[in-house]
Amino acid sequence: MRIKILLLFLLVSCTKDLILEEKTKIIKNEDYFSALAEGYKELSRLERIEFDWVDTEYFAQKGIDAYNKKVLIPASPYSREIADQLTLRELLNAYTSLIELLISADLDVKYNYPLRAARLQILYDYWLEQAEEDWQKEQINRFRDEFWASFESLVATEKLAKIKEQETILAKKYFTIYFSEPNNILDKYALEEMNDFNFRIMNSLNDYRIIIENHTYLKNNTENQKLLSERFTKIKKMMLSAGILRSKILKEQNIFIIKSKEKQKSDNYQDRLEIYILDKKP
Repeated sequence: MRIKILLLFLLVSCTKDLILEEKTKIIKNEDYFSALAEGYKELSRLERIEFDWVDTEYFAQKGIDAYNKKVLIPASPYSREIADQLTLRELLNAYTSLIELLISADLDVKYNYPLRAARLQILYDYWLEQAEEDWQKEQINRFRDEFWASFESLVATEKLAKIKEQETILAKKYFTIYFSEPNNILDKYALEEMNDFNFRIMNSLNDYRIIIENHTYLKNNTENQKLLSERFTKIKKMMLSAGILRSKILKEQNIFIIKSKEKQKSDNYQDRLEIYILDKKP
């Protein structure tokens, strides 16, 4: 009897997994729910590899619900058996912070930044699941660190938008380094902008942090990732050489904008690196 129940459970789990796989094959949108469905499909796949059929089914069902655009609230840490109390407290903090961010009408991250908001929820859910199992320490640390980095990045992005709206010539808060060619060479205009940034930051007494965004039209491939990394490294070295503290520099996620070749040729100025100055909370 137990064998029959187990086989039935595995059959249902596999069915949900396959249903999600089939549904997400035709997803072409980049809205919040589609991104969640893709993310939960990946989590379900990872759990299947580990023969964890319970969480395979769990994440597959969440993926199906996301595909059907059902409201998905991140799971409470109390829904899992977290033995370590410090880990539980940090997860509760992450859970509360994530809920507040996702439901904030002022930020509306699910609409304004759907892919990043969905990834943040996926990172949290997998961190929570891994924390319950508590044996893949490297995985736990990686997803925890990426969650907090992504959370701060998403909150910072919203602040950056407000900075752009309020910018004045006397109190410039962001700087743009343009690249007219697919390389990491700064022309004289880019160097002037970089020097202006270094001058302003080194003459400020405010406690600050620096956010850097990489923008490009090129595809997200290995060669392009290398180019973006080289640009970031070059700009970071220039900052450090000017006396800016390494701890002040936070790299933002790369932003890929895919357009037609004709549009790319006419809009090379969009290939750029943006630097933002944020005043830290006291």
